[in-house]
Amino acid sequence: GGEQEDSDGAEGGSGAAASAAGMSSSGAVGDAGALCLEALANLLTFVRGFGLKEYPEMLAILVETCVDITRTGNLPAATRAGSSRGARAGSPSEACYMVMCVLLDPKHGDVGQVGCMLMHRLLPSLLGLSAPAVAGAAAAKKGTAQETSARRNTALQFVLAAFREHSLAVLPGMRALVRQLCLRVLDKADQRAAAVASVRELVAVLPPDEQLSFCTFLFRLAHTAKPLHRLIALEVASCLLMELPAPFAMSSGYKAFVDGSHGPGEEIAAPWSAICLGLLLQRCDDKAAAVRARALSNLAECLEVFRALLAASGDDDAAGDDDDHRDVRNVAEGFLLALCGGHVLSTQVTQVPVVRRRAAAPPGQPSATGTAHAGAAKKKRGGKQPHKQARGGGGAARRSRRGGAGAAESEEEGE
Repeated sequence: GGEQEDSDGAEGGSGAAASAAGMSSSGAVGDAGALCLEALANLLTFVRGFGLKEYPEMLAILVETCVDITRTGNLPAATRAGSSRGARAGSPSEACYMVMCVLLDPKHGDVGQVGCMLMHRLLPSLLGLSAPAVAGAAAAKKGTAQETSARRNTALQFVLAAFREHSLAVLPGMRALVRQLCLRVLDKADQRAAAVASVRELVAVLPPDEQLSFCTFLFRLAHTAKPLHRLIALEVASCLLMELPAPFAMSSGYKAFVDGSHGPGEEIAAPWSAICLGLLLQRCDDKAAAVRARALSNLAECLEVFRALLAASGDDDAAGDDDDHRDVRNVAEGFLLALCGGHVLSTQVTQVPVVRRRAAAPPGQPSATGTAHAGAAKKKRGGKQPHKQARGGGGAARRSRRGGAGAAESEEEGE
């Protein structure tokens, strides 16, 4: 009985000691958080009054450290990347975002370069990745879904606020960011969804010429050898068609298709929505089953939206609303033009995608696209062609080379 009482007393003492240790540990964590907030508040005061333009290495270290803290620290319930300069931060992450807002001041260096640096560092957060703020960490570590979503939303709001305040200065950084989001995404459904959502929000605020340039990039990305790149190009193109306002309006470039200003054989610059729809059409026969299935499903969604639009047009026509009916009819015409032109959509390295008219060019005057294709075929025939060494000797190798050149020429002519 005495031994049992001694053991019970020992267990009670150990439990009390563990509880006291836990309380002291939580108190230490709270003290560390308070000290971190105080240090970041002092840092914020420092960068407001002292410029780092002459100290680029210090600026780079500061940017890297602040972004690492935002990727690992706890976010408050209502974090604003573009918070007022006089507000007090409620967490280390919010304090770091306030510091990064101040770093976009011209006294810290070129706003465009600093903006590019910040956006490059925030790329993992926008992709749904998380990494510990430890020097020499080898691999990125994914957090919980809620933390990842909150971190992505906060980083996205910071980038959008920076673009609203310094639109022209940070435009090169935005241009590179939306492309890197497509190129560096991992082959996981949740991270692809996060990347597509981030691209949609960023592309929506870009100027029209930048939207066209990005869709041209998507068109080329959909013709690369990596299936993941073709898949992300499909998802982004479908999302832009569904989310951006009035993709097939006549004011967006489709008027040139029907106003008679271009003759037979001439090339017409394709609007961004025609590029995205042509991308979906051309990937419906992709050699990868996953890409082919996604292209067919996304195209079916676009057709369903168009069918609903026509149904709404019929209801408005029955109600006698002529203005709305005219607008919907124009959108329907633009959609049909994009659907027909997507099969003959072609692109070159230095040009935006163009739609070629079906009619033949006048005799003796080949079209510009045909000339470019002929030159490309000649260049391919003149250059060295990679081939596998056949067992039959040199004659088989020569036949392989001739067959490869003929296939390349046939491919160019068929395209």
